[in-house]
Order: sequence, then C-alpha cells, then structure tokens
Amino acid sequence: MTHEEHHAAKTLGIGKAIAVLTSGGDAQGMNAAVRSTVRIGLIQGNRVLVVHDGFEGLAKGQIEEAGWSYVGGWTGQGGSKLGTKRTLPKKSFEQISANITKFNIQGLVIIGGFEAYTGGLELMEGRKQFDELCIPFVVIPATVSNNVPGSDFSVGADTALNTICTTCDRIKQSAA
Repeated sequence: MTHEEHHAAKTLGIGKAIAVLTSGGDAQGMNAAVRSTVRIGLIQGNRVLVVHDGFEGLAKGQIEEAGWSYVGGWTGQGGSKLGTKRTLPKKSFEQISANITKFNIQGLVIIGGFEAYTGGLELMEGRKQFDELCIPFVVIPATVSNNVPGSDFSVGADTALNTICTTCDRIKQSAA
C-alpha cells in the first residue's frame, strides 16, 4: 500500500470495525437508526457489526457482521430487531473487553434511552481498568420517554406523541 493509499484508507475509515447495539426499552425508530448506522458505516468503508440483546449480547459475544441487505426493510418496523435488554455493562467489563478485542471493535454506536446513556457512562468509568474500553462511542437517544440527559429530542418520541394524539382524536370522535 502506497503512502497515498494508506492516508486515503485512514481518512475514509476503511477497515474500521464499528459495532451497533440497542439498549433499554423498545422505541419506534430504533430499527431505522440501526439501518442508517449500518449503511452509512458501509458507505464510509467500515466493517459494521451488529450486537444482539444490548450490552448483555456484547458481553456474550452475540455479534455478527452486517452487510447492506442485512438491514433491508427495517425502516418501518417498530421496536428493535436486534433485541434490547435493560442490562448495564458494569458487571460484564471483562467479557465486554474480551469481545471488543476478539471482534476488533474500534467504535461503538449505542442506540437507546436512559439505559443507553447510563451504559455509556459506565463504559467511560471502565476505561480506568480496561484499555479495551478506550474506543470512541456515541449514544443516539431513542426512547418514547425522551428522558436522555443532554439531548433535546429522542428517536421515537415524535412517533409516540403522534400515536397518542391520533388515539385521543379517535376516542373523542367515538364519544361524539
């Protein structure tokens, strides 16, 4: 590989393994967020890994590589096709660190609500003990409750609000 090719590969992120997981309760739009993450990651030349069952799945090694068609048709489906648990990562740092090394994970996208936020904080605390946790990660707020600190809006909150309004309108019409 020439110097120019190496620089281009570093700039484009080619070869980086990015993992994506959903955490906390199911929310509308989680699948769309996973789909976008997978496809944008692939477009940028990265390997994208999906983690089943949140942080628990990351600890258990429930990880697989996702291609373009893996997430086909996910946009309109509610909940999380990857599965989501409310389990936090703190009790599983050793297993999570081992799997980060095993799967060569170089970045993590966490999609979810308050548990995703709390899990991200725990991973940051774990960096003191486990060097493997010193990877970049991002939390994408996705919760009906819209209760993720530091964020104004969550994926799924607008859909829930629209559903509530539609249901209230139907009840009102039915009563009339």
